[in-house]
Amino acid sequence: MRTLVTLVALPWALSAQPFAAPAGASCPASRRLHTAADSLGITVEGETPVDWRSGYPLVQLTLGAATGWALVDLGASLSVITPAFLKDSTRGATTSSATRIAVTGVGGEAGTFAKVHVAHLHSGTIDFGERDILVARDLPLLFGRPVQAIVGLDLLAATGRVTIRREGPGWRLSMGGGDADRAPPDSLDVTLTGALLGVTAKVDTSSALLVLDTGSFRTFLDPAMAYRVRFELLKDDDDPPFGLDGRPVPSQTANIHSMALGRVRWRDVEVGIARLATLRPEGHPATVDGLLGSDLLKRLRAFEIDFRCGKFRFWK
Repeated sequence: MRTLVTLVALPWALSAQPFAAPAGASCPASRRLHTAADSLGITVEGETPVDWRSGYPLVQLTLGAATGWALVDLGASLSVITPAFLKDSTRGATTSSATRIAVTGVGGEAGTFAKVHVAHLHSGTIDFGERDILVARDLPLLFGRPVQAIVGLDLLAATGRVTIRREGPGWRLSMGGGDADRAPPDSLDVTLTGALLGVTAKVDTSSALLVLDTGSFRTFLDPAMAYRVRFELLKDDDDPPFGLDGRPVPSQTANIHSMALGRVRWRDVEVGIARLATLRPEGHPATVDGLLGSDLLKRLRAFEIDFRCGKFRFWK
């Protein structure tokens, strides 16, 4: 089963503001992409191997005695853990029954999640420290692998910068540290779209604001965007993907003549066309044109998000 893992806390804080830092200037707090960046004096640095063979970037996450697979999801504003993982960890977590957060997924509202306080979530040499994290009833299998957690933007933003880069036959995630590559990168301003991060791509000859979403196995366009560009409809999807909320997401498969990020251009790109609830909140016009999924992001040699300066940098 193909799954689209996109999570946003409700109520939807609708905004679309580009945060671009002047060249050579320090980045003021007003340009930060996430409130967790540099918060509370937390210093999170380190790195961990990433297994991206399934179409989703997965890392090994450890809490106490428990170790399980976690999805690194740029399309999740909040991190999530399963009750089974907490139980197996043998490390107590403080639960507040009064602290419950409504969350929406790609198919609509995913439910209300409790929040727990945990200490020292680890992945590789990364120690996320003491954190509040949501508890999901269960998480989907991703190409046959049970997933025990979702590492979202609240954890990833703590260091101020996160990088995912190719390393030999695999991938590696780094938090903090230096540039991913000595070669100068392409760089795009990041736009806050509610609680998620978007970049402006070129779809055929039209500009499109796409949410960065490694939790989506494929790049998706909203139908309104798709019909503004040249595309070839290939098929209706008889086996539609499912959101984390368990709802099927009706979709079609189409071929786009070209798609570009900065100077990087791809020809004949196969994308999905679907109306996604997280891109079109009820009562608001669509402010986002689609999702930039794992299928295209993993074609890059490396990419990073600078949460302090509001930049998305990438190397072809």
